[in-house]
Amino acid sequence: MLYFLLTRRWRPAATAIGTFLAATATGFAAAPHASLQYWTATLWDPSRIGHVDKTSNQSLLGMLARIAGPTPPQLLWVVLAGAVLVVGMWRARRAFLHGDELVGLTLTGLTAVLVNPISWIHHLYWVVPAVVVLTDIATGRPVVPGRPWSGLSQRTTALVAGVSAVVLTTAFCSEFVWFFQRDEGLTHVGGLFGTLGENTFGLLMVALVVLLPARARLPASPVAVDDAAATLAAD
Repeated sequence: MLYFLLTRRWRPAATAIGTFLAATATGFAAAPHASLQYWTATLWDPSRIGHVDKTSNQSLLGMLARIAGPTPPQLLWVVLAGAVLVVGMWRARRAFLHGDELVGLTLTGLTAVLVNPISWIHHLYWVVPAVVVLTDIATGRPVVPGRPWSGLSQRTTALVAGVSAVVLTTAFCSEFVWFFQRDEGLTHVGGLFGTLGENTFGLLMVALVVLLPARARLPASPVAVDDAAATLAAD
């Protein structure tokens, strides 16, 4: 919904809002007591579905809990989540304005996963389209000018994108983070290496939110232009 609002697509935004309100109203009509309990108490208690500091929770709150303790400072989490939200949605809107809807949606999904209190590893599927984008750039697709990619040649950009795609695929297809947890994630190895290892997935998603580039529009091929002109002439 926020992505549609920021990209000024009012009809999809209205559809999303209307669907949310209709589903919520239906829930209240079917189970008013349970709905009231959910919206006033249960929703705001992330520990209801497990320990926040479990390794399988790769959200910002999960990373903070593993670093600062099971109950990290809420103000710090709000500030960090707010910063990620602003940067992620600003870059998503920028990608849309440059014509790269896939990157816009991917950045929106990655941002949502990070700012949610609980994001289990099976929620991190937004990494898949990010790898698709990086692979496309690695095969020669130019990127929209902008830091830090603007200072690189196209060949270097392709190389960096290709290496990044391989690193992401290898990391998320491995069991790397699980080597740094003990007792089902309720105690942790600790230290700099242990902290980086156990938070690898979350840190990689932060890097994607900040660095994933939007791809430049490809010029229309002469064949496509001729086909379009022929179609218009026939009409």
